[in-house]
Amino acid sequence: MNSHSLLLIMLKWTLLVGLNAIFSLAMAWQGSNHLGLAAGIATWIALYTALEWYSYEKNWRRLRFSLWIAALLKALMQFYPVVELYSGIIAVSLCEHLFGNQSVGYFYGSYFTTVVDGLLLSLVMSLWVGISFALLRLLSRHRPASEQI
Repeated sequence: MNSHSLLLIMLKWTLLVGLNAIFSLAMAWQGSNHLGLAAGIATWIALYTALEWYSYEKNWRRLRFSLWIAALLKALMQFYPVVELYSGIIAVSLCEHLFGNQSVGYFYGSYFTTVVDGLLLSLVMSLWVGISFALLRLLSRHRPASEQI
C-alpha cells in the first residue's frame, strides 16, 4: 500500500460517510454548530479510513467486505430513517445530559453528539452485518459444496 492507495481509501470513506450523514445533517443542521458537525463527520472518515488501511496491512478481506456492506446498509437506511432518528435522539439526550441543555449549539456539543450518533449507528450496522454473515454461513452449511456462498 502506498500514499496513493491511502488517498483513494480516504476519498471512498469521505464519500460514503458524507452520503450516509445526509439525513442526520438535515435533522441537526438548524440549531447545531456546523463546525462541530463537520469535525464529527471528519472523525468518522478518519476512523473508517484508518480501519480499512489497517485491514490491508493485516490482509483482513472479511473486515473490508463487512465495512463495505455496513456502509451500503447504512445508505439504504436513508430511505427508512427510523434507526437514524432514534440514534440521534439518544445522542442528543446523552450529550445534553453530560454537557447541558443547549450544548448542541456549541462546537463541543455538536461534535460529541455527532460522534455518539455515529457510534450508535456503527454499532447497529455491525450488529446487522454480523447477523447477516452468521445467517449466510448457517445457510451455506446446508448446501452442497459446489453451491456454497
